[in-house]
Amino acid sequence: MKKTFELELSKFIRAEGLGIDKKLLKKAMDRLYHSLRKDGVSDTAKIWDLKNLGLAFENYSGDKKV
Repeated sequence: MKKTFELELSKFIRAEGLGIDKKLLKKAMDRLYHSLRKDGVSDTAKIWDLKNLGLAFENYSGDKKV
């Protein structure tokens, strides 16, 4: 699922013409993944969904300077 997510993330960034650092978003999603797994979410397809990017970035940038 993670590889699929990374491919979809690349396509999304290119299609939107965004200047977003892919590595930063992947780190944010990794953090969200581990947090959700710890909370008992077992469906990885739901975790590695582009819909979670906003939540991941918000959580990641909330406690770090970006």
